[in-house]
Amino acid sequence: MAKLKNINGRYFESDYENAFLSFLEEAGWNYLSGGSIPRVSKRDVIYTDDLEQFLSKTNGDLTNEEITRIIDSVRLVGAESEFATLHRVYEWMVNGIRFIPKSGLAQMVPLIDFENPNKNIFRAVNQLTVEYTNNGQTEARRPDILLYVNGMPLCIIELKNPTDANAKIYDAWEQINVRY
Repeated sequence: MAKLKNINGRYFESDYENAFLSFLEEAGWNYLSGGSIPRVSKRDVIYTDDLEQFLSKTNGDLTNEEITRIIDSVRLVGAESEFATLHRVYEWMVNGIRFIPKSGLAQMVPLIDFENPNKNIFRAVNQLTVEYTNNGQTEARRPDILLYVNGMPLCIIELKNPTDANAKIYDAWEQINVRY
């Protein structure tokens, strides 16, 4: 477990972040710094290496090209309304993604293996900068911790320093719901 550093009677939020990451590692999550994820742009949030590894490991009958097509479907899902996109992604997480391989027979390809959790790739990523467009302006956000399953970010964790008398749980909630 990470040791918290007391400097002039104060602890820093980064200390709590490191302690929380250590807790996650002890629970079986693999740690990766946000700056270590290879991406074409800061708008990319899927960790395609993990998703490709999971799909290859659990679907040995798919070709590399077919796996790339599935990854592209997941990566490019956001063309609809936010509600429709969330609904579609939720369906994919629960039931798998419908895919037609070269054989021509449609099949459901799971994105998460609920029956065998040890086949999934669990990753805790901190300080991943993500860019987006807001009213024509490019903005960036950097959540404290993102939890990934098979290369897909499924949870945002925003930490606040519990020794800071001005830090409130509401501040973290507002940061996630308004800024992210």
